[in-house]
Amino acid sequence: MYPVPVDQFADVGGARRLLEDFLSYCNIVESPTIVKGVFT
Repeated sequence: MYPVPVDQFADVGGARRLLEDFLSYCNIVESPTIVKGVFT
């Protein structure tokens, strides 16, 4: 496993925020449409 750079990922416990931070980290400009609550 690789350590998560905490300065670039604000909330590693929150899936939605983690996804947004990851997309930004990967320089993905147009994020996919994801329906909130599908997996809960």
